[in-house]
Amino acid sequence: QVHGAAEETVRLFDTLGAGAAGRLGTAVMETIAVALLLVPRTASIGAGLTVGLMTGAILSHVLVLGIVWDGDASLFTMAVVAYAAGLGALWLRRRELPLIGPRLG
Repeated sequence: QVHGAAEETVRLFDTLGAGAAGRLGTAVMETIAVALLLVPRTASIGAGLTVGLMTGAILSHVLVLGIVWDGDASLFTMAVVAYAAGLGALWLRRRELPLIGPRLG
């Protein structure tokens, strides 16, 4: 086992061919998305980042891992829920998006 890493996560990212760099990169990006979502001025950016990350998670399940991973579908389900929440937040804050927001009026 990798020190400090959950065994399931290690196997998942190894199956995807992303290894430790994929685990760390994903964790950093998810942390940034949460921080951006918590600040009203940057929430639209955090929502967009969440949608992007969860798109990757969903596609990874559908194309490589399978919807059921390690005996259940909870990871896939959580990705779909986070994707939907990100889309909702993005829609509610669409006018605040940098560059394109004012045109979405």
